[in-house]
Amino acid sequence: MFREMDEIFARLLSRWEDDFPPVGRDVRDYGLPGREQEFAGAGEEPGLPPAAGAGQDGPVPEIVCHDGGVTVAVELPGVTGENLNLAVRGGTLLIEGVSEDRVYSARAALPPGTDPASLRHSLKNGVLEVTFGRA
Repeated sequence: MFREMDEIFARLLSRWEDDFPPVGRDVRDYGLPGREQEFAGAGEEPGLPPAAGAGQDGPVPEIVCHDGGVTVAVELPGVTGENLNLAVRGGTLLIEGVSEDRVYSARAALPPGTDPASLRHSLKNGVLEVTFGRA
């Protein structure tokens, strides 16, 4: 029974990781043909190892709705802009960041009416803030 559960979790984790684009891509509109852009100064796009603690102790995004739109904040200690991936798929913000010793993965369900094309982000002192306007 436990072997079967391990296989199921491995398949689920593999499918979940496939949702993230390669490291070093500006993925504001990732998945829409012709809309991908390179981050400034990005080099090769290595594959990522599995997320540390996936599903157990990963960062938990805070979602705040306000008059102008939506803000998502999450702690990503040690992550820099070159090692950050953001994508919006199916109304969900996918976040992945790599620090020297850890890979962070998080998801945030965006409320209806959020405009994915308006994505703006800032990363300061290990805190990522992603803002969206309303559609």
